Amino acid sequence: MDLILSNTNYGAIEGVIERFKARFDEGEHIFIVPDRFSMSMEKRLLESLNLTSSFNVEVVTFNRLAKKIMGNAADRCLTPEGSVLLLEKVVMESEGNLKYFKNFANRVSFARDLYATLTELRNSAVSANDLYKSAENMPKGIKDKIYDTAYLLEGYENALSEKVFDSTTRLKALADEISKQTLSQSFYVCGFSSYKAPELKIVEILNKTATYLCVGAVSGAGNANSRIYPYSLVAKLRNFEGVSESRYNYRLEKPFETISKYLFSYERVKPAPSGGKVKVKEFYTPFEETRFVAGEIAKAVREGRRYKDFTVAICDGGYAPIIKSVFGQYGIPFFIDKGYLVSQTLTAKYLLSLMRAVIDNYSLDSVLDFMKNPLFGEDCFDFENYCLKYSVDFVTRPFKFGEYEEPEKLRQKFEKLALTIPSKGKASDFSDALQKLLKSAVDNLGESLALTSLYKKLIDGSAKKIYTVLDEASAIMGDEQFETEEFYRTFSSAIAKLEVSVLPMYSDCVIIGDAESTKFYDTKNLFVLGANEGFLPRMSDGGVLLNHRAEDMLSKNGITLLSSAENNNISAMLSAVDMLISPSEKLWVSYSAKGADEQTLTASNVAAELKNYFSDCDNEDETKDDITDYCTLKNCFFKVMESMENPPDESHKKLTDAAYSVLTAEQKRRIEKLAPRQEYLVCESQKIKSTSVSRLEKFYGCPYSYYFAYMLGLKKREETSIMSTETGTIIHAVLEAFFRNEEEVKNINSFVEEQFAEIFKDERLKSKMEKSGDNSQIMRLKAECKKIVTDLDELSKRSKFKPIFVEAEFADTKDGFGAIKLSTKYGEVELRGKIDRVDAYDGYCLIIDYKSFKSASLSLSDIYFGKKLQLYIYLSALVGSKNFKPAGAFYLPLFNSYTDGKRYSLKGQALLDKEILSAIDSECSKKDESLLDITFDGNQEVKSTVGKENKVLTNGQFNTVMEYAKKVAAKGAELISEGFIKASPVKGNCDVCDFSEICSQKDKNPRSIAAGKSGEIIEKMEKVVK
Repeated sequence: MDLILSNTNYGAIEGVIERFKARFDEGEHIFIVPDRFSMSMEKRLLESLNLTSSFNVEVVTFNRLAKKIMGNAADRCLTPEGSVLLLEKVVMESEGNLKYFKNFANRVSFARDLYATLTELRNSAVSANDLYKSAENMPKGIKDKIYDTAYLLEGYENALSEKVFDSTTRLKALADEISKQTLSQSFYVCGFSSYKAPELKIVEILNKTATYLCVGAVSGAGNANSRIYPYSLVAKLRNFEGVSESRYNYRLEKPFETISKYLFSYERVKPAPSGGKVKVKEFYTPFEETRFVAGEIAKAVREGRRYKDFTVAICDGGYAPIIKSVFGQYGIPFFIDKGYLVSQTLTAKYLLSLMRAVIDNYSLDSVLDFMKNPLFGEDCFDFENYCLKYSVDFVTRPFKFGEYEEPEKLRQKFEKLALTIPSKGKASDFSDALQKLLKSAVDNLGESLALTSLYKKLIDGSAKKIYTVLDEASAIMGDEQFETEEFYRTFSSAIAKLEVSVLPMYSDCVIIGDAESTKFYDTKNLFVLGANEGFLPRMSDGGVLLNHRAEDMLSKNGITLLSSAENNNISAMLSAVDMLISPSEKLWVSYSAKGADEQTLTASNVAAELKNYFSDCDNEDETKDDITDYCTLKNCFFKVMESMENPPDESHKKLTDAAYSVLTAEQKRRIEKLAPRQEYLVCESQKIKSTSVSRLEKFYGCPYSYYFAYMLGLKKREETSIMSTETGTIIHAVLEAFFRNEEEVKNINSFVEEQFAEIFKDERLKSKMEKSGDNSQIMRLKAECKKIVTDLDELSKRSKFKPIFVEAEFADTKDGFGAIKLSTKYGEVELRGKIDRVDAYDGYCLIIDYKSFKSASLSLSDIYFGKKLQLYIYLSALVGSKNFKPAGAFYLPLFNSYTDGKRYSLKGQALLDKEILSAIDSECSKKDESLLDITFDGNQEVKSTVGKENKVLTNGQFNTVMEYAKKVAAKGAELISEGFIKASPVKGNCDVCDFSEICSQKDKNPRSIAAGKSGEIIEKMEKVVK
């Protein structure tokens, strides 16, 4: 065996290739390399030979070598997912004999985590007997864990038979097979920093049976950081028979040689310039970091470079979606070299969500989760609206309310699919059903979805993987009986870590790899993103089931795991060094103060060490002041949109203006249409002729919210759940009926029962009544109504003011008072609306509006800013049309839950007249019992203010406020007619806005409505009125 040692993994590979080239004409050659490295190796071998193809060279992994040499026998090997299924069966059979794991065994992820642990043990040549013996010397907690692990390992290995084996037993079988043969091929093994026990055994046997064997390995002998290099592996290789050792030192550029020899040694190195070869950059966010990279690549391509000259390594997986977004804006073709979890693909979710819906008895959430999968092939928007409107929590019965025909068709389609899932059956029954479901869904996909090439490949690739897993489930557990939930758990566990990979779609693109797992080979320029502490390198604290403490206990008993936390961490350091020295031209290492998840981060020690090594690594000015750095129209469009959210300072305004100047007419039109700072509609607004006070109040709360509700006509989805707004409507209806017929009501309890029966004739609320689960809510509301009506009936006896109008309508109708007229510069505008109650006494009137929330209040500031105009506009109409004198304008909060204190209190302003105040409430002078929110001084004179608020007004002040309310209403009507839609919410308005989730201006620049003390506000109103 020729053993080629080198200072780098790349050098070891190149040394092996040199031996290969010298022997190229001598028969067949087989290269054994790590997984996910074979394609790169094939490319490099052909380049080294200056050929486009060759028939006597093959690149394989150890598992592919097993298939090559063992033929059909290797096909009996389970996939990792099949092994998890077999292990799931073993766990289910062993559950009663477990001690430590007995409470974890039924978790979905347990079999998957156990498989990883058992595979590690077997790859480290650790047997069940080894574990049993070591457990005898351990404390009870660890002892039980090791005992259970040994028991499950023994059960798993017993379950493997001569007819089927897993990847570990296949490699053992391969070692046994080649030990019996004389192999005519020349073998080359390279790219490995460590070997599993069966793999190392295969190499040892190849040394005896192959025509020729050459092995490459990296050695850091003499380096300050030699501890991170695999010296124990080199020692094992040296002990093989007939080893001929040679050194192939790969010449690194000086800065990369420094990294190779010193990184992770923490020895002091005299700073030296890197000659521009190494740069370390700090950014505030990953977006800024990624934009810098995109800008550098785009600039280099404009100067004649190719996209494939650049590689990006991401230390944090959260960067992947950011790269997709930013590189898309810059028009940079890229390929993310990663496996996609099958469990997260449409195909797996289609099957899992349908099984979940069956398990959950067709609960609405689970059914919608299934229906919203594109493979279902239907738009379920109307179905969801129907279920919300009629409070369908479980989709178990045919629909019958309202316009049910279309939603019912979807329900029937779902039910037909769900019924194909067995409630109980053999594993083969479940497997067959799921395969038929998936095949039908994928075959019917057709042109129904505009899928990108990537997603089409993912659907096809993941479907094939799932078929394989289900076939293995039938083979391994075919006749075993399962409940639906049991098979769901087994299937979920089997595919939890299963990945599907795709190939690059461009020959010239930027390759994006994972800093931990991707092999960076033959790289020219490398950007390392997210080099933060904890991410570069990613350190391990042991496995999921056998943690660092368990590993230490095993080590003390003579059992060393190949992938222990210590070994994994050393390997991670070496991988980081390999990656950082891989570029032949330039290395950029960057990190952000904020992570992709908004968490505060610090720079990794790697970044700090590089700054210590190289004096010129962070002194480059990267200020962007040229429009060409924006590269594409798409990115210019994005930058202009971004500037509308966050207006640029003067230093960047010229750049933004320049970016806007190169946009297409269509892009400019879109920006003008969507501009968040837009104050008026672009098109001419229709002049309003009539409106309601509530609409005007919404406009003053936020014109943009008004635009959503009444110009675009957007509505919140109807839901049958009795929300606070609907609760208020029901209470209003009961009170209206009571005060309209107060003298005729003999028994309040019976009256409320009759009103509820009438109210719940509504189809939507009737569906609510049919749900026993909601009856308690309705009963509580009914009891609350009985309490409120009884209390208000008693309180009305304390007042000389009696209801004369209930649900008084201000409109030009037969029973109405007539619409309120507003004079605007665009003509007369009619105001329509209703007021809950008007009480009168001796020529005076007061207005009462019920509110279903405790915090209801009416301040003069609210009126001044147009937020609450209703009461004073209606009061003005009554005073004008019925010759009443104003006695008060109040909200009366009525709410479902109460704390200690006054239950009922009129919120607003009353007339400053002791006789009228006593007429409103005979107990008004008693602070703890008064309905009125007023106070008296020591002389029993009414105080005009409570805190900063006026609670009483003179007759003249009432007139001022009424006139001011009408003027503000008229101004609001004019602004609406002019198309004013500026997003300017009153502070707190976004919290209760129906459109906050779709509004880009949510909580931005809220308006304060603190206009000063009440006396000052009255003076301001007087000036406006005059």
